[in-house]
Amino acid sequence: MRMYVIIILFLLSIVGCQTQQKSEVVVKPREQYKFQDVELEEWKKIIFTPKERYDFQSLKNPFLNPKTVAQLQKKEEFFNFELKGILIKNGKRYALLQDPLKRGYFVTEGTKFAGHYVRRIGSDYVIILAEETDVFGGKTKREIKLNLRKE
Repeated sequence: MRMYVIIILFLLSIVGCQTQQKSEVVVKPREQYKFQDVELEEWKKIIFTPKERYDFQSLKNPFLNPKTVAQLQKKEEFFNFELKGILIKNGKRYALLQDPLKRGYFVTEGTKFAGHYVRRIGSDYVIILAEETDVFGGKTKREIKLNLRKE
């Protein structure tokens, strides 16, 4: 038995003392992976699209009562001027406009008054270009025709 132990120790020393070959581990740089984030691209499209204006006729909000919707849809007439007279002098037309406080405005074509612009003065009418601001702050222009009342 002693002989077996000596032989085993001898074999272990021979096997243990042998030089092992060192294997070199080469770490290759990882390749450039190209990922495409589809969800991110969809969000970018949604975020960077131009804002749309809302049409109140197609808007159906269950939290608004019909009275409020009717008030939003109704265009309020903010232009309260009356055409009182038209004067033609030296081929140039002048119009006399009056506001609800009985203040008069003597205007010609191209005149800006009270934030409005006189586009044309006819023989019995005046066309005024008015700029309106909607609920969301958007500005729209519209033409208002004032007719001379026959009294």
